[in-house]
Amino acid sequence: MVTIKTKVKVSTVLLIIIILFAASCAKFSAFNIYTYSSIPSYNAKLISDDKSVYLVSFNKNLFYIEMVLPNMNSNVLTLNYNIVSYSLNNGVFYIACNDAKNNQCIIYKYNVNYDDLSSFAINNVLAIEDFQTVSCDSNYFYIISNSNTKKVFKYSLNGKKLFTYNFDRNINALICSDSNLIYALSNNIIYKNNGDYFNAISSGQINVPADYVGGSIFIDRSGYIVNCSDRKLLAFCGYATDNPSASICNNMIVTHNGENIIAYDIYNGKKSKYFNFNSNILQVKCCNNDIAVMSQNSNKLDISILSFSQLKSYENSSSKDKKNDKYNENNSNDNNGCDISGKYVIDFKNYYISDIAKNTTISTFKKNINYSGYSLQFFTKDGKQRKSGNLGTAMKAVFTDSNNNSYTFELSVVGDITGEGNVNTRDLDLMMDYLLKDAYLTGVYSIAADIKQDNTINSVDLLFMLEMYKGKR
Repeated sequence: MVTIKTKVKVSTVLLIIIILFAASCAKFSAFNIYTYSSIPSYNAKLISDDKSVYLVSFNKNLFYIEMVLPNMNSNVLTLNYNIVSYSLNNGVFYIACNDAKNNQCIIYKYNVNYDDLSSFAINNVLAIEDFQTVSCDSNYFYIISNSNTKKVFKYSLNGKKLFTYNFDRNINALICSDSNLIYALSNNIIYKNNGDYFNAISSGQINVPADYVGGSIFIDRSGYIVNCSDRKLLAFCGYATDNPSASICNNMIVTHNGENIIAYDIYNGKKSKYFNFNSNILQVKCCNNDIAVMSQNSNKLDISILSFSQLKSYENSSSKDKKNDKYNENNSNDNNGCDISGKYVIDFKNYYISDIAKNTTISTFKKNINYSGYSLQFFTKDGKQRKSGNLGTAMKAVFTDSNNNSYTFELSVVGDITGEGNVNTRDLDLMMDYLLKDAYLTGVYSIAADIKQDNTINSVDLLFMLEMYKGKR
């Protein structure tokens, strides 16, 4: 419910004070944030070896390297040819470039620690296709054939061809492990190199692209975390992405599910720790006891550095904190006979469905929720049925089963405290009135106003709402 006592306009000066205070609380109290505006974001990636985490991107012949852990350091390499792929091994980048004029592949070897750049040529090889098809261990260099992706070529580090591996299926990626083992990834199969041949070590569980986590552990695009040494499914983070990422830190697998960092026990796959990041996470990588988190703010990349100690324990967290993890087991609590589930937070006690993004349409909502066995209707807060368009806070979703039992849930759209389904100046005005104690917010409206999801509504939520209004969140 929304109640306004007296409409008072907030001065520009007061608004600036509130936003500046919120910025100081949100940006610097929990972790450090570094913004990169010059790095191309469309192919930027966090990658790591056993000592460092790097933010890497490339555009034509420019190769951008930003060391983000354990120290901050940056460099831009200007090469003679356009870049098509790269690999990292023990602090050394191997960058593959296409010299189409001379029908050869140029490999640049860049040692980060010594700032040393050298190169060699591989003749009679056309352009390598994508940036996951090059890999290198301490002694050899591997590429996937452009003309036949069922072949993998092995070269010495000075460009001499040594061996050709033939597969019965297309190879999508080559990955070097922290123990210098080369893995070849195909759809549903991972192969491990044993010198003169590759052995299949996993079947039917991997959906490429996938990311190497550590040991024999991989995370695939569907969010499955698999230990290939015993072909065991360790965990499922419930988040699908074409750029999966995870790392091992303190005997835990650290990954994310879109807006939350999650840590799983490396031995039993139990969800042990989490951190509500409250921003769309693109990738996470760890180094020692620190976690690097990549997110995107408009056209700029943000790298946030967290300490592992900042993650909260699931056993010690409050029920509110646990409910903020939209994929955790709290969505399967006592459902009072209503068997629905999905990516949103479903409160079966108060009959609320929250954590719905602004501008979510009815059709999108239906795709993101499992209501098999039920019919589903939507009604505005004044009782009019709606079959299309955006959902707004205080709208109702009515699920009816085959026995004509109906379950009515009130909806809460993040940041939408006026019930219009988006975030606009009216939401900002009402939020400021609330902070000045000139308005009250209760029920689903208060849930929508608590954007940072910490069970309080303050100036930090106002800052987040302003960012949503500007399209930055």
